[in-house]
Amino acid sequence: MKAAASRSVGIRDGSELAKMELKLLLIQYEWFQNKLEELGAKVQPYFTVASTFYIKWFSTYP
Repeated sequence: MKAAASRSVGIRDGSELAKMELKLLLIQYEWFQNKLEELGAKVQPYFTVASTFYIKWFSTYP
C-alpha cells in the first residue's frame, strides 16, 4: 500500500492542478472583460446617435 501511495497523484498535485486551472480561468475572464469593454467602446457611439434621433423624433409628438 505504501508503494502505491508513493506513486499516487495525491492531494498536493491535485491542488496544484486546481490552482493552475483557476489561474487560467482568471486569465480568460480578464481577456473576455477587456474584449467586452473594447466592443462597448466601439458600439457606444451608435447607441448615442440612435438615442438622440429617437428623443428628437418622440418630442415632436404631443
